[in-house]
Amino acid sequence: MRRIFALTMLVGLIGLIAAPVGAETVIGGIDMGIVKTVDSPVAARGDTLTYTLTATNYGEFGEREGYVVDTLPDGVTFVSVDAPTADSCTVAGQTIECYFPAWIPLTIDPALAVHTITIVVTVDADATGTLVNHTLVESRDPSPTAPVDADPTNDEDTASTDVILASIGDFVWLDDDGDGVQDPGELGIPGVVVEIDGVDGPMSTTTDADGMYLFDNLSGGDYTVTVDQSTAPANTTITTPGSVSTSVAAGDAFLDADFGFQPPPPEPPDEIIDLELTKTVSPTSVSVGSNAVFTLSLTNLGPDDATGVVVGDVLPAGLTFVSSSDPGSFDGFTWTVGDVNVGDVLTLDITVTADVAGPFTNVAEVTDADQEDSDSTPGDGSGDDYDEAVLTTTEVLATGSIGDTVWLDSDGDGVEDPGESGIAGVTVTLDGPTGPQSAVTDASGKYIFVGLPAGTYTVAVVTSTAGESLGLTTPGSMSVNLGDGATYLEADFGFVPVLPITGVFAANWFFTGIGFLIAGILLLAFAAALRDAAAKPVARRLQAVGASQPLGPNRR
Repeated sequence: MRRIFALTMLVGLIGLIAAPVGAETVIGGIDMGIVKTVDSPVAARGDTLTYTLTATNYGEFGEREGYVVDTLPDGVTFVSVDAPTADSCTVAGQTIECYFPAWIPLTIDPALAVHTITIVVTVDADATGTLVNHTLVESRDPSPTAPVDADPTNDEDTASTDVILASIGDFVWLDDDGDGVQDPGELGIPGVVVEIDGVDGPMSTTTDADGMYLFDNLSGGDYTVTVDQSTAPANTTITTPGSVSTSVAAGDAFLDADFGFQPPPPEPPDEIIDLELTKTVSPTSVSVGSNAVFTLSLTNLGPDDATGVVVGDVLPAGLTFVSSSDPGSFDGFTWTVGDVNVGDVLTLDITVTADVAGPFTNVAEVTDADQEDSDSTPGDGSGDDYDEAVLTTTEVLATGSIGDTVWLDSDGDGVEDPGESGIAGVTVTLDGPTGPQSAVTDASGKYIFVGLPAGTYTVAVVTSTAGESLGLTTPGSMSVNLGDGATYLEADFGFVPVLPITGVFAANWFFTGIGFLIAGILLLAFAAALRDAAAKPVARRLQAVGASQPLGPNRR
């Protein structure tokens, strides 16, 4: 046994001798720890909080350098730090650091191993939620052989404080009975603006779909809540004070700032009418150009009298408005009726002319009234205040005709004689109710205009189409009064041949005329010479007789 003990001591001694020269010897293990507390787990804005930090060196032996680092949370403002055993404490923003240069371990001197730090802060005016303060204790030995902390789990600690806030609300409602009290069944009013002013503020909010509102996260203090009456429903009247003043402490909720608005009194029940409209047409079928009468009958079945009644009746295209009967007035589009008492039956006759072939559907409907109709809606195209009538019109074809012959009037007497033939290809024109038109004679000289309505027509022949060698023996145009469905076949035109006047023909006549003129002059001269020759012997005989025997008064 003594040998074993001696051997052990020898091995230990050899180990000490074999230690390398220059190596540092570890001076015991270290173990620093810290505990942090706060004086209140809850706080209101503006309150003061005190954090207490207790740091201990639990190491075995040897004093150490130590640091305590405290990080303040957002939402608090630093006030002071008290660390009587620290060499120094510095504050940088939200960080506080205290330095201990020779920290005695607990195993050597318990009184010098424990250091206490007190930090005071205030809760900010906008603080919310939970305020968490973090602290750390550490040794900052730069030696590479410095021992690590034996128990790092106690090197950090935190302390938390909940910020308690006040709230104010909560209801804007429709006070149906106007008593200023929220009764069951009275509904909230959405979209109303509510304002608050006080320690925090001014602020505003808007009621939700149920009429609720809430100002939360308020600091404790005095507040005044006011409802913006201009944002309440139109024509309502406030039935409560328009503002409420209250004082709340941190954590309080004041939910009695309510505002009521009474709706306007209900309007009297609407008057009810029951207008019925029917429409007929007589006759139901006419020819183009004829008249028909649409009849509208309007009845009020009540129970109230109707006023401001208007009926729309737009005539379809193809019908021309002629006239209408009373009552009221009709302008071709609208029947302005006015008043229709209970039981009244008003009738309007509208006379129209059919311009073209139909059918035509004419619709009439009550388009307006001052009262509500019990079973129909004005202007919706249905119901018993709507009706229609169909008028069918047919076109009667015109059957009148005008003709008939352009002929060669051989004897030029203007009368169509037997044996005188027609002239083909001659153009004849017609003008009248149907407008201008033309026809060309056939091989027999015949022409005809058919399908003519009654009226006055002008018939004319285009002489140039008969040829230059023919001249008219009848008037070139005539007026015809044609009856309905009549046939007039006496619009005839005669032509007679004429000598052609050509250049050679005219020259022959010219020289022939000159010849006859010269011959006439010669004949006159010859006759005058003969007369003079016969007169001279007689004169000489008379002259001789007169010289021998004078004539008496009875002698010649």
